[in-house]
Amino acid sequence: MRIKKGFKLKLLSGRQTVVADRRIIKDFENVIILNETAVYIWNLMYEKDVLKEKIPELLADAFNMPILMATNNANVFIKTMRENGIIED
Repeated sequence: MRIKKGFKLKLLSGRQTVVADRRIIKDFENVIILNETAVYIWNLMYEKDVLKEKIPELLADAFNMPILMATNNANVFIKTMRENGIIED
């Protein structure tokens, strides 16, 4: 899975925010602010395909967190991005 073309992160008011390139994505009106772990997952998925099963392991290693917590964080991120049409499998 990966981030669809036309979406990117932009620092707005000190927060990493998902924005859409209006030339490509015309109907995205949502505001999604990412925390530090979500930004990490975003960056993993931004330029290449990443297996869903690999994300928790990478997240746990990067943030020295339990695998269960990393799995939950990854699942919430993926669910939110899918609901908003931002990732593709």
